Amino acid sequence: MPAFARTGISLLALVITVFSLDAAGAAGLCKWTDENGVVHYAETCPEDKDAQLVEIAPPPDPERVEEAKRRAQAMIQDRELRQAGRQAVQQDKQAVRSRPEISRSDKLNSCVEAMMDLHNLSEGEAMYFDKEGRLHDQFSIHSKSYTGERRYIEDDQHKALIRQKEELVQANCEQSREAIIARIAMLAERSDSEMCNRLYERVLQDKKYDRWTDMQELRGIEKTVLETCN
Repeated sequence: MPAFARTGISLLALVITVFSLDAAGAAGLCKWTDENGVVHYAETCPEDKDAQLVEIAPPPDPERVEEAKRRAQAMIQDRELRQAGRQAVQQDKQAVRSRPEISRSDKLNSCVEAMMDLHNLSEGEAMYFDKEGRLHDQFSIHSKSYTGERRYIEDDQHKALIRQKEELVQANCEQSREAIIARIAMLAERSDSEMCNRLYERVLQDKKYDRWTDMQELRGIEKTVLETCN
């Protein structure tokens, strides 16, 4: 029995081996069947056997093989990129779902802080961070009594902070009647100004700001309170 028959070598492996031969010697193979019914293949035909010549295809063009490899590799990379993109989208969705919701009180506090900082930054005065990381201007009530470390901000940082505070105001400051009144109340609570407290009392006396003109007036009061109570 031939070696390839004993070891179970497949015809495909044989063909691959033949493809590796020189093209001039790869025109065909001899095929015959022995007395035991075993099929044999060889490069040369034995004289004592009734052999048939089996033509085989020439080996593929090397350039076409390389091109096929490149296309296959490109398809694999494209598939991997698409899969990675889908995984990234799923991860982003999962991160959003697992992100804790910001409470209304936290949003209100973040809004008021951002409004106060944005107002002070827009005034064009020198601004500093205190030791707790809060932002103040040099003429604020805080500045008059504060004796701790001050870290003044540079011009480029000043512009960046304005953009940051504008984004926070946009994200956290609701424009409903209740939200504006709540902000006015918080601004008044943080101030010792008598004028600020009077403005807040005016808002409390009439909470029926449900018409467009009343909302406009309420926004005007909020702006005045921000300037007065800051």
